Amino acid sequence: MTIVVISGGIDLSVGSTFAVANMTVLVLLKLFAWPAPAAIAATLALGTLLGAVNGWIVAYLKARPF
Repeated sequence: MTIVVISGGIDLSVGSTFAVANMTVLVLLKLFAWPAPAAIAATLALGTLLGAVNGWIVAYLKARPF
């Protein structure tokens, strides 16, 4: 695992994207009382957007994925 982390071949942003998605669905369900299918769809859209932005930054701006 240390060699993988040192080489920059692991992307730890998956955990933060997962956390943002969890908080989003909880806020939409509990605070804003959205129906479950709409909250899930919005959360999936947000996760996709965050993943795409992160992928673009890593691929085109040559940022390290770590």
